[in-house]
Amino acid sequence: MQIEDIQKGHNVEIEASNGSMKMNFQTEVVNIIQDAVLVMPIMKEEKPVGFPENLMVSFYYAEGGKLQVWKDIRIKPVKYENNIYHLCKLSGTSESVNRRGAFRVYVGEEMDLTYFTSEGPKSFKALIKDISETGFAFVSEEEFDLTRVVRCSIALGKGKYIPITASIVRKVELENESTLYGCRFNDKNQYLSTWLMKYQQEKQRGRLTGAVSKPGAEEIVYRNSKVGASRAKR
Repeated sequence: MQIEDIQKGHNVEIEASNGSMKMNFQTEVVNIIQDAVLVMPIMKEEKPVGFPENLMVSFYYAEGGKLQVWKDIRIKPVKYENNIYHLCKLSGTSESVNRRGAFRVYVGEEMDLTYFTSEGPKSFKALIKDISETGFAFVSEEEFDLTRVVRCSIALGKGKYIPITASIVRKVELENESTLYGCRFNDKNQYLSTWLMKYQQEKQRGRLTGAVSKPGAEEIVYRNSKVGASRAKR
């Protein structure tokens, strides 16, 4: 994908990493200026966020059900037409992101997911298909845009509950008027990664068979986090 293919008004995600920690920010494309993209300002405490040069920053753009990324970009706050924005300096073409190779655990459980609007948090029911170190997939009759951020809470057994936040990066229309959504975690969770690694090792040794479908000490269980029901299109 070329820089000139980026559309104004499109939602994008900026990921900043220092090697041990990742931060993800949702924003919107305002304009394309040569080899740079002007986006709505990323603010913290009413001030534009600064991105030091020692950070590894990536620019994620979802289009046509696929996720594209420009890596190692430069981003800084600028003033443009008397307004503050962030300017993302991109180079070359994007790379297609494919995280489907990660080890996945089948879930097959219905749960409540939470998403956020200008009016506050909302919840909706969805069938969780599977989960991996990099994300999870769910099926719903509701309609969501790519890059929509959703949140849920996972229990890894032995009383450990892990809150996770993910962005929708892929959608596939199904025959029963439902849609399969693929979500990418905004932050890597070491507890989840460790659990999945142990599960995979035991699976390979033949100690675990079948699908993860019932709550148990050594199974992933999704817990509801109801905030408010809504069945309208998002």
